[in-house]
Amino acid sequence: MKKSIRQTVSILLALLMLLPCFECSLAEQAPLVIAYGWTRKEFSNYTQATGQKIELAETSGDMMETISTAYAIKDDRVDIYLFTAYSGLYLIKEKNFYTAVEDSQILTSEYEKLYPAFQQALNDEGHIVGWLFSVQPLVQDVDGVLGKFELAVPETFEEFLDTCQYIYDNELLGTKYKMTDSYAYTQRDFLNFYMKSYIASNYMAGNVPDFANEKFLSTVQRIKDELPAQAGEGTESDERTPFFYLSTVFEYISTSILPLPRVLETQDNAIEVYATIAIVNPFSKNKETAIEFLEYCAQNPASEAAAYVYDSTRKEPIADETQLATYNKLQAELDGYLQLETLTQEQQDRVAQLEMMIPEYKAKSYKISPEAIAHYQELAQNLLVNEGSPVSYDAQLRQYASQYLSGLMTLEQFSEKCQSHIERIFKELQ
Repeated sequence: MKKSIRQTVSILLALLMLLPCFECSLAEQAPLVIAYGWTRKEFSNYTQATGQKIELAETSGDMMETISTAYAIKDDRVDIYLFTAYSGLYLIKEKNFYTAVEDSQILTSEYEKLYPAFQQALNDEGHIVGWLFSVQPLVQDVDGVLGKFELAVPETFEEFLDTCQYIYDNELLGTKYKMTDSYAYTQRDFLNFYMKSYIASNYMAGNVPDFANEKFLSTVQRIKDELPAQAGEGTESDERTPFFYLSTVFEYISTSILPLPRVLETQDNAIEVYATIAIVNPFSKNKETAIEFLEYCAQNPASEAAAYVYDSTRKEPIADETQLATYNKLQAELDGYLQLETLTQEQQDRVAQLEMMIPEYKAKSYKISPEAIAHYQELAQNLLVNEGSPVSYDAQLRQYASQYLSGLMTLEQFSEKCQSHIERIFKELQ
């Protein structure tokens, strides 16, 4: 009996001695604090996989304002900042406000799989500044809409304007269609669209934009002369189907996505990418866990299909099992008929039907087809991540465009103002 009591007391004492260690363990599991406007699927997935809790920090409406304030006061309360690259990745690099993560073998390995445009965005003089959460290339999706009226897909901006003018003059919009899903068919929207593409494509080519270029000036003048100042009532309703999908690729790549209409004669357009970036706060007290979170996200993409947009090593097609099974069944049926020496009229009719059906089912048998992969890998050579660089279609250039369209300056004055502004920026960057 006494022996039993002594054993019980010993166990209780041992448990009491372990209690402080247990409390330390709980303390080590402090929440990972992420500054972002709303929750994401990656957060809950990580917590479910690791048990590590995540909290969202309060942020202002402007994420770069939140980050700038944290930088100024060396705030250590946030572990990870998540933001869109175009809001100021350029400034993050300039201020070195990040924890370099190239010491992580996982992130370095995943980094090497990225298409060059994404490597460049994450690179700062040899340092990996963070990780990609999502990438959305801005492309032209031409699948099926133009075919209704047998209109060719425009390759240049001039052809794009020609097609838009034809649609507008012949009142093809009707009640079902609008011109684009991204820009209203107005002088202001289309000039903004053209200026943005012109500057980005020159930037990708390593050129200072030439606003005195004859072709540039004629296109600007044409936009003002031919397009309505305001959209017609109802013609730009979100409920209407666009003729031109100038949209971002959220998940599936396909052969129907093309660069936006070309603005330079000698090269394809830059394919601008909207990217969401995660950086580890250099003042964080929880850097190790923060980097582990980035590692998890790098190895666990939002979906297998989405990874094809940024991972250059993804070359295996993804089958649609239901459609593929139907295709294989129909193909086997056709092969059976073709092996027969003679066919009845009914069998001949069925063969004709199968020959019409099979190509359609074959095209649908892949969520991501071999052709789509090859097509996108070629497009990927012109990807350009918008980092919020000063060399962009900024507020000052937008003001000049507005003044020109309003008649407050001539085309020549518009050209001179734009050129002076952009050359000053390039000079400051040298």
